[in-house]
Amino acid sequence: MEHIQILTISYECEASLGNSLNLKDMTKEFLRVFLKKTSALYGVIVEFESVGGLSVLNSVGKDEFLDSILYNTIDMSKRYISVDIVKDFESYKVLYIPLSDYYLSFVYSTKNQLDINIVANIFASLRNKIELALRVSTEYERLELALLGSNDGLWDWNLQDNTIYFSPRFKEVLGYQEDEFKNRYVEWKNRVHPDDLELFLSTIKENQDAKTLYYENLYRLKHKDGTWITILDKGKTFFDKHDKPIRMLGTTTDITNIKKGF
Repeated sequence: MEHIQILTISYECEASLGNSLNLKDMTKEFLRVFLKKTSALYGVIVEFESVGGLSVLNSVGKDEFLDSILYNTIDMSKRYISVDIVKDFESYKVLYIPLSDYYLSFVYSTKNQLDINIVANIFASLRNKIELALRVSTEYERLELALLGSNDGLWDWNLQDNTIYFSPRFKEVLGYQEDEFKNRYVEWKNRVHPDDLELFLSTIKENQDAKTLYYENLYRLKHKDGTWITILDKGKTFFDKHDKPIRMLGTTTDITNIKKGF
């Protein structure tokens, strides 16, 4: 496998991690891309449950390999493990790749002459991205669950391409329908009260510079009807292995009535 092919595979697999913040969707898409690009027959991601058991988070391909994969002993201290198995009188290689709370396994036919070391190296280049994607997705799902039944809006800011997702509730707080408020950072920033803008921006920057553990901001936003509402934001910045800020998740609460003493 040529170097350029390895880079291409790594790039496409990495890109698949950013397609969704839903843990199930994200892991399934990653497995699907990785299988296609490395000619694997089967891929599975397994979570270590707190009670000591295993839980299959997602799988792609021929599930008849699952039992053979699950019940092999895995040394989680190793970078990867390669195991030979026989299934229906055919020989296969299973690649195990441990993560912090998960492991991934991929099954390859011994007939395709694939170098498992190269596949493992491709994965190694993605390891930190995968662990971060899993952590962010888990945080996101916990946040969504906590917000069910509340009046809080949700926002998710991709700092790498400056795209941002605003939940329907966020837009509703400002008086907008779903299609009336574009998912762009400038739409948010331009509605901040001029007297609050400097503090708004500096508070965000402090969290993205890791000067604060969590982000919290109190400021005014312009409602669709032209009035000013008081907003309380809470959130957190996520960083890659080089401590570069890559994503910010947070909530927005309208506290106008509280400020008025109602």
